[in-house]
Amino acid sequence: MRTYVACVLVVAFLQVAASQTVDINAALSAVIGERQRSLGINVGLSNMQFGKSNGAVEANIAIGTSNITDLLEQLSNVVDAAVAEAKAAGKNIDSCVSAVGASVSALNQSEIQSCRVLPQLGQARVKLNQLALVQGNLANVLPKCVVLNPLNLLQVRVCVNGELVNIDQTITQALAAISSLLNDAVVASSECVNKIRSNWENQVAAIENDFRNCIAN
Repeated sequence: MRTYVACVLVVAFLQVAASQTVDINAALSAVIGERQRSLGINVGLSNMQFGKSNGAVEANIAIGTSNITDLLEQLSNVVDAAVAEAKAAGKNIDSCVSAVGASVSALNQSEIQSCRVLPQLGQARVKLNQLALVQGNLANVLPKCVVLNPLNLLQVRVCVNGELVNIDQTITQALAAISSLLNDAVVASSECVNKIRSNWENQVAAIENDFRNCIAN
C-alpha cells in the first residue's frame, strides 16, 4: 500500500513538474516571440530608411549633375554669342574657341559620381546584416537555456532574461547606429556634391574669363 501511495505521489509530482515546465516554456516562448516580432518591425523600418537615404544620395547627385550641366550650357551660350559677334565683325576667334573646348575636356565630369561611394552606407548594411543574425540568436535562447539548466526552471527563466537583456542591448545599439550612419551618409553626399559643384563653378568661371581675354586681343 505504501509503495502504491509513493508511486502515486511521484507520478503526481512529475505531472505537476511537467505542467510547470510547459507553462514556463510557453511563457518564455511568448516573450521571445514578441521580441522577434518587434525586431522584425524595426529591421523593416531600418531597411525603409536605408532605401530613403539611398534615394536622397541619388537626388543630391542628380541635382549636382544638373547644376554642372547648367554651368556648361551657360559657358556654351557665352561662346556661341561671341562666335556670332566675331563672325559679324569678320574676326576669327577659332583658337579661343578651341582653347575652351580643350579646357572643358580636361575637367573631370564623372567626379560627382564619387559622392555615392559612402562608407556610412556600407557600415549601415553591415549592422542590418548583424540584426538578421540576432533573429537567429533569439530563436536559440530558450533551447540554449534549457540545455544549460535541464532540471532548474528558475535558472532557465534567469538564463533567458539574461540573454534577452544582452540581445536587447545589441538591438538598441545597432538600430541607433544604423539611423545615425544613414543620416550621416545623406549629409556627407550633400557636402561632397556642394564641394564639387563649387569647384566646377570656379573652374568654369576661369575658363570663361580666359576666353573673354582671348577674344579681346
